[in-house]
Amino acid sequence: MSNKAISDTGRRQLQRIADLKRQVAEADAGIRDADTSMNERAKDQERIRQNLQSLNNVSGQQELVQRYARDLAGAEGEIAKLRDRLGELRKKKMGLEAEVNGAIEGMGF
Repeated sequence: MSNKAISDTGRRQLQRIADLKRQVAEADAGIRDADTSMNERAKDQERIRQNLQSLNNVSGQQELVQRYARDLAGAEGEIAKLRDRLGELRKKKMGLEAEVNGAIEGMGF
């Protein structure tokens, strides 16, 4: 931003908006990543549930059933953490978007 027709104040305001927009994009990328991870964990859980169901019909597999049950519980914990992270990221993104809008409305040339 080196246009001489824009005042220093205007230039700073535009730079602030650009920085905020970058932060919004980063939050958006974080939301997509967390959402993808959550979907992958859900698919893992479904696979584990299917394995558990098939092992219930086979005798002598109690140890494997217990391991899968632990895996399932671990995946559930990860999903809960990811849900929390998604909520935080969405809240952050909304705040940043409000800041961007406020910065745009407050611009004066």
